[in-house]
Amino acid sequence: MAQEAAIWFQMTFLLLVAVLSHFLIIALYGLQKGIIGQDLYSVVVFMGVATALFTSTLFKWALKGVPRSRTGEKIEGCGELPTR
Repeated sequence: MAQEAAIWFQMTFLLLVAVLSHFLIIALYGLQKGIIGQDLYSVVVFMGVATALFTSTLFKWALKGVPRSRTGEKIEGCGELPTR
């Protein structure tokens, strides 16, 4: 269980870094080219940080209804889309 938690943490961290870096790169480009001002740049950076921080929390919340076994593994056949 501890190993699964460590893997979850690493995957979440990589997702946060990817999301935040995209927001910052785009915002900085817009600021340097004069497309956006300092005030809008601050808002975009704040929204990037907020999105990166809440992504994992919202993802866990979305998966809350998916049945899991006592070990935390997904129960086979539950919560899956039917195949044709």
